Amino acid sequence: MASEEKIGKLDIATHHVMAAIQMISVRCNPYAVHLVAMAADELVETVAEKTGATLSFSSSRWIKEEHRKDWFKGKRKFYNYFKHADRDHDAEYVGPDPATLQMVNDLLLLMACYGLGELGHETPDVFNSFTVLVFGFYPHLYNWDALIERFPRLKDGYADYVGKFTRRDYESVLRITLTGQSALDLDV
Repeated sequence: MASEEKIGKLDIATHHVMAAIQMISVRCNPYAVHLVAMAADELVETVAEKTGATLSFSSSRWIKEEHRKDWFKGKRKFYNYFKHADRDHDAEYVGPDPATLQMVNDLLLLMACYGLGELGHETPDVFNSFTVLVFGFYPHLYNWDALIERFPRLKDGYADYVGKFTRRDYESVLRITLTGQSALDLDV
């Protein structure tokens, strides 16, 4: 008989984030990544809510006002479409295009990385590298004044490359960062 493993919700969320980052690095389709990213997001948000923790890295705080409506609209659309096949088995997907869904996935995972840390959960170093890449790839979405106020090191560390690389560059850096990592290699 196989032995059982006991593992916490935040451990599972960490596994989901790592798997989603690995999927992004090999250019997996954004629909598959979204399911894994949303599972991590849902676990982190639920644990925070149930424990009374406030996650300072929330989309309502860091995403510019003009982008929030689109963010929230797209955030759960595909995830709910997949989850509710029992209710609408013949429905067609109508939601963010693949490029927009890639962005949603990246931002969900960035927030999950920070959320895990704020909930006191240890995470692999690759999560830090991933968040740096996401900041650099989507500079137009952030309220930089608020971010720099909260994270002063951003002021000096990002200017040289923010907004100056392509999606392929981003994926290549992720692959290099992940070298030697596996989905279950969570020792920090």
